[in-house]
Amino acid sequence: MDSKTYEEIAEGLHSIEDVRMAALTSGVEFSTALSIFAQKYTRILATCRPNNRQNARRYDSGENIVSVAESQGTSPYLLARFLVTRYLSAANPKGNGVNSKVLKKDVTACARNPARIKNVRLAKELSLAVELDLHCSPYFDNIRRFIGQEYEHILLEYLHISGIPYLSEDDMKSKGFDKTPDVRLLVPISVGKHVISWIDSKASFGDQENHERDCKQMQQYVDRYGPGMVIYWFGFIKDLRSPRKVLVMDHFPQNVETLYTKFDARDASRRVSGGIFTEDCPEMPLKLVAEEFEKVTT
Repeated sequence: MDSKTYEEIAEGLHSIEDVRMAALTSGVEFSTALSIFAQKYTRILATCRPNNRQNARRYDSGENIVSVAESQGTSPYLLARFLVTRYLSAANPKGNGVNSKVLKKDVTACARNPARIKNVRLAKELSLAVELDLHCSPYFDNIRRFIGQEYEHILLEYLHISGIPYLSEDDMKSKGFDKTPDVRLLVPISVGKHVISWIDSKASFGDQENHERDCKQMQQYVDRYGPGMVIYWFGFIKDLRSPRKVLVMDHFPQNVETLYTKFDARDASRRVSGGIFTEDCPEMPLKLVAEEFEKVTT
């Protein structure tokens, strides 16, 4: 997607209905439009400074949490958390009229189970805020996490089907690695003239702001493991500024070749141990193999 198309789509997204319309009229996938909308809304919330005390007074006068929050352009769930914090503090006084400090985990526990709150109105409106807040509530946090895990699983399935050995992020953490992309390839692959030693999966749209936030992390992967690839499964802006030696894709590439095929140094049955080629092949870290491959193909 080019920058102009992205800006036009993002500018028109103000509600979930706009997301559906964008998917129908602009030719983008619904998941892409939804991801763009979610990123836009998150940035709006980051700059929003709601007056929670004033909003609490409106709630006390009879207005419901969702309508108060929407009129202020803020998150219903975050306003509900403020009101739950106030309720818990008042419900557990320390003495001498001083309210106790409320722990965040106690507020979160109430959000997950509103029945813990004896105030019927607050419990009911908290439930509604959790249900209707499409960006900040624990319900939708879980959905985002599950979607991220689903696309990581899709990536691993592609690697498995392609017969490409790898270490998953969990594998790397168990071995004590401190910087862990979603996948470190035990045998580097080539995609056209690009060599790939690691892959990071992003179940989101890759705009410049989000991409720049991740660039420092990607550069650390390059420094440790050599060149790699990031996949934005819901698309990306074509002219993203990326670290050198990072390929940006929106799908798992089909034109994949393993480096041992390119070098004709071993066949697919050869074993790889701890990131070092073994058996009769001279020991050479995969990063160095990748660098040698780049010299051949550039």
